[in-house]
Amino acid sequence: MTANASPPGSPTVQLRRADHTQLLALVEARGRQLKMRDLRQILLNPYCDRRIIEEVLCIRSLMSLYEARAALCRFRHTPEAAAMRYVAGLYWRDQAEICRDPRLHPGLRRLANRYLLQRLPRLSPGEKVALARLASPSLLSELSRLPDKRILMAVLENPRLTTDVLRRLAADPKVSPGHLELLANHPRWGRPYEIRAALGRNPQAPFRVLFSLLPGLQRHDLAEIAQLEGHSSVITRRAQELLQERWPRASAPGSTPEMPTSNDPEASN
Repeated sequence: MTANASPPGSPTVQLRRADHTQLLALVEARGRQLKMRDLRQILLNPYCDRRIIEEVLCIRSLMSLYEARAALCRFRHTPEAAAMRYVAGLYWRDQAEICRDPRLHPGLRRLANRYLLQRLPRLSPGEKVALARLASPSLLSELSRLPDKRILMAVLENPRLTTDVLRRLAADPKVSPGHLELLANHPRWGRPYEIRAALGRNPQAPFRVLFSLLPGLQRHDLAEIAQLEGHSSVITRRAQELLQERWPRASAPGSTPEMPTSNDPEASN
């Protein structure tokens, strides 16, 4: 076979196996005859680049198909302007896929995220739960604050969830006590220190959560909680007692705080 000869096989298979020159020629020659199955093979071709996608975008019969528009929005070589033109009309699942794909243009991902936030109130409870399982971190912060606990449970199962998202949730006084308790009791996400410390400072956290968290907190966090006006007197008094028990000199009236030692929980900070 010569260098310019077409690869063997059906026309559809040729689209996947062709080199760049051959692929461009095939797309230009077949034009309106291309179907969705052909586009799938084009996008699988490693030589498919911006130039070929620009040719595909001119095929009106193909671009009238929802599946074609969605596939091109999710393809890394699609010109950003073209993808942004189509992303508004995508279903929420496709928008969510765009949000979490780091290969795509940042501007496109931000736009998809904005459209998802706009349509979030219109999604059914089941759709919100499904979205929480696959959403990107930029959406998880909003989803975790929705009142349905099933959504928060799904957020906690999301592999893209970060400690920073939950630290901000734990510190938010507008979050319901039930959500804070669910977070505190989670076998994985209730363990990071920064989340427990944020829960300990949040007056919305249930009493039993706060009381159980105090013994594991470091000196500077206990000192802050001991002075918080939003907490009950029982919690602030317990924080003061722990300070007296563990750092008696540092917590004595008029004393100068001690420098951390190697045995001090704060020494590692």
